[in-house]
Amino acid sequence: MIPRAIPERLLLKSQPALRHPRYRQVYEAGREARLSRELSGLDASTVPLFSHHGTYQAVFKQGWHSINAQDIRLCRDTAITHRGPHVSHA
Repeated sequence: MIPRAIPERLLLKSQPALRHPRYRQVYEAGREARLSRELSGLDASTVPLFSHHGTYQAVFKQGWHSINAQDIRLCRDTAITHRGPHVSHA
């Protein structure tokens, strides 16, 4: 999990539904799925189906769209730091 650009208190104030633990879990799943897709280099322009339950899908979509370039860059830099830079032995 990466640190947020938006403080927790402001996030909950702007999206009160995230106070519910299940909705919060679905929101985080959307964020994680988007980061995973971005870091693997796959197309992230369309939101995948998470659930046929309309509210869950909407919350997942909010999480998906909450990722910005700063989040991707931070996650990518963190992954490189943990793995170490790629060194070619050619």
